[in-house]
Amino acid sequence: MRERDYSRDYYRRLYLTGGTFRVVTTEHTGMLSRPEREGVERAFKAGTHYTDTNVLSCTPTLELGIDIGDLSAVLLGSLPAGPANYVQRAGRAGRRTGNALVVAFGGRRARDLYYLDQPREMIAGTILPPGCYLSAVEILRRQYTARLLDLAARGELRTSDGETLAPVPRLSSALFGTSGWCQDLADAAQTHGASLVKEFLTLFPTGDGQDTDMEGVSEHAAGTNCARTRPEG
Repeated sequence: MRERDYSRDYYRRLYLTGGTFRVVTTEHTGMLSRPEREGVERAFKAGTHYTDTNVLSCTPTLELGIDIGDLSAVLLGSLPAGPANYVQRAGRAGRRTGNALVVAFGGRRARDLYYLDQPREMIAGTILPPGCYLSAVEILRRQYTARLLDLAARGELRTSDGETLAPVPRLSSALFGTSGWCQDLADAAQTHGASLVKEFLTLFPTGDGQDTDMEGVSEHAAGTNCARTRPEG
């Protein structure tokens, strides 16, 4: 048997002439604290030191809005639940250059085999935008309360005595009681309820034919009291 001449082999030349590439992996999950997560993201984006992370092991915590820098490839350990999930995960790569490699690993389940046979159903499938009924009073109340918290965080909410309401305190002991932060929030919401609700309603589109029950929001504005959320015991 004639011995093969490897002197002109493509992969041999590639191994001999290519630079050494160090793989540094780091997790990017919800288990990390904010400083740890931001440190990982900065190191990945910079890539100036040989110990900087260049491979991330992620959970869905790596959300679509995070600027992760030059992310050129995504390997999905399993097939996403649907086209929207696929776009969210695959869309993290290639934002800087417009080119990316996306590989999804499928299992032996019937669903996985179906998408492996019909990949366009996943890659270019129909994406249904999420929605909700604006007449759902509980949802409106939650959104209105979130709006109040946002205003407080920006220093744009005032109590009845004209004092600026501080952002949510870090200690739970400062939240409750007759002089707690929640009582101040309720005071601010009740004092300026009419104007706050009016501003809140301008955030919603009009003329779309949807019936929005804002009476529940108005009632909530008149009696906002986050002390209701105080844990028992």
